[in-house]
Amino acid sequence: LALASLIVVLSSVTSIPKVQTIVAKKIANQFNKQYGTEVQISTAELNFSGNIDLNNFLVIDHKKDTLIYFNSLNLSPRSLQKMISNDLNFKSIKFDGLQLNLVKYISEEKTNLEIFLDKLNKNKKPVKIGGELNFEIQNVIGFNSNISFKDFNSFGNNFSISDLNIDFSNIKSFENNLNFNINNINCKNDLGFSLKDFSSNLILKGKEFYLNDIDLSYEKSNIKGDLYVDFSKINTENSVNISNLDSIYLDFKIADSKINPSDLSVFYDKIDKT
Repeated sequence: LALASLIVVLSSVTSIPKVQTIVAKKIANQFNKQYGTEVQISTAELNFSGNIDLNNFLVIDHKKDTLIYFNSLNLSPRSLQKMISNDLNFKSIKFDGLQLNLVKYISEEKTNLEIFLDKLNKNKKPVKIGGELNFEIQNVIGFNSNISFKDFNSFGNNFSISDLNIDFSNIKSFENNLNFNINNINCKNDLGFSLKDFSSNLILKGKEFYLNDIDLSYEKSNIKGDLYVDFSKINTENSVNISNLDSIYLDFKIADSKINPSDLSVFYDKIDKT
């Protein structure tokens, strides 16, 4: 009862606009000091669940344009403190309205995200690891998100994903290895088709990529199986270029699936959609 009363009092205090702005500025300053980044946050408030909502969370890239934007980023006070102190082992993150703008500017070999991560790695303090893991996050849930990629050196590589909703769990990273469960992904893209549901277990080991126990629903099709990709021959400096697809080794084992030929028309226009 005492804890509940405290949360109500703190929620009431942080509902005051001036307080929200002051707290948000302090949090943004701590991020920038820790990581050497340019982060802006309009307001921060404690909700009745005891978590903190960071509203209009904005990360600027090296060209002073938007790299990452969250309409709302929700996490516990403990998780927020861990993130600021560069301890990435925390429970969960929820967000709404993510806009991720990946751009490769003229005459640059890396995307703005790669340059941002290089800067982050250069400026940050040593990561606090738990056990053998660089970081572990129990759950990441996101709604109403959009991702775009623009290459001003080669316009044929551009793409966009919209109305993206994700649910990931048991995210674990150590050195070049990444492992997590994809409980669900659904989205649309600029090719005009929708991904209804997608679940799998993702493993990334160096330049080997696994999607195990795939369950994918697209239009009238449902595909189940396991995917293995070896991209060790890919030039990492130009990894987004579609011409590199010839250098990828791919093994896709399909089982218990239903594939409707008309669903492939978006990839090959000579297939009858009816």
